[in-house]
Amino acid sequence: DRVGDELRQITSKESELGEVFGQKVEEWKEAQTHLKKLEEAHEAHSENTNNLSDDLECISEELSQVKMKMDKKASSTTDATPLVEIRAAIQRLKKENKEMDVRLGILDYELNQARMLEANPQEHSPVNPDESDDEHSIDE
Repeated sequence: DRVGDELRQITSKESELGEVFGQKVEEWKEAQTHLKKLEEAHEAHSENTNNLSDDLECISEELSQVKMKMDKKASSTTDATPLVEIRAAIQRLKKENKEMDVRLGILDYELNQARMLEANPQEHSPVNPDESDDEHSIDE
């Protein structure tokens, strides 16, 4: 009978422990379920973070290229060297144009003088270099 009493005591202690720790076992199972959900959510967020990081890298690279293009365009629009060269060329052409106008005027004058000499060679005879201005008077 002693064995039966000990068996009842063991069964009784088992029941007490089952009651005391049964609720803890249920809490632990709920915690494990909650942990599993959190790990799944963490994995999903990690994947989302990786995708967003890849997107950010692509966008950053594109932004860098756009900035380089903008800088290149800005430097070419603010670079006044071509404009200065064009202005200098225009000034040079204006100067050459004036010189050509003077040459044309001289040639026109010489051409008119030559035509006049051809038409009336006696009237426009050159002055003899041996004669001086004093010899030509109004009386002649």
